[in-house]
Amino acid sequence: MRVCCFLLLVMGNRRSKEGMEALGAYLCKKHDRLLAKLLQPNTYKKKSSLAIVDGFSVEISKEQVHFLGS
Repeated sequence: MRVCCFLLLVMGNRRSKEGMEALGAYLCKKHDRLLAKLLQPNTYKKKSSLAIVDGFSVEISKEQVHFLGS
């Protein structure tokens, strides 16, 4: 069984529109690297990255939820 989870990281300072776009691209890549580092390839599906709160949603197994939560 797979579940969809939201993982929220630390929120940064307020930024300009251009700064937020650059931050959004940076955070998307950061989230991709974090998932690739922690989980096996083809065992998850990243659904979205959220720049405003530095978080992302990912479809993973219940076991992976417990692993990421520890």
